[in-house]
Amino acid sequence: MISTVPWDDCGAYLRLSVTYEAYSEDEEISLMKEIYHRLTALDFKF
Repeated sequence: MISTVPWDDCGAYLRLSVTYEAYSEDEEISLMKEIYHRLTALDFKF
């Protein structure tokens, strides 16, 4: 699950909270790579 973090203690930034379950370090790395690829494929406008 990826969700935005609703508070603003240190500036006007988009912060994300990511929750996932990985059973090994390799699985964790694989999940983080997938999240990276999905987020970099988006065309954010600010």
